[in-house]
Amino acid sequence: MLLSFVYLILFVTQQQVTVTEDEIKDGMRLVFDLHKKVIEGAAGVSVGCYLKTLKKYDGQKCVVVLCGRNVDGDIFTDIVSTK
Repeated sequence: MLLSFVYLILFVTQQQVTVTEDEIKDGMRLVFDLHKKVIEGAAGVSVGCYLKTLKKYDGQKCVVVLCGRNVDGDIFTDIVSTK
C-alpha cells in the first residue's frame, strides 16, 4: 500500500486543492441536480475540486472519480434543498 501511495504522489498528483464545506456541498448538489445520484461528502470533494479549478481544464476532457453514497438521508436532503 505504501508503494502505491508513493507512486501516486510522485507520478500522478500534479497539484493539491483545498475545498470548503460549502464547495463540497456544491459538488454533492451538482451531481444530484444533473444526474440524480446521491454521493457522500468524500465524493463531493472531488467534484468541488474540479469546480474550483474548472477554468484550468477549459476545452479538455476530464474525469472525476466518484465513489461512496454513505450519507444520512436527512443530511443529504438538507444539502440539496439549500442554496
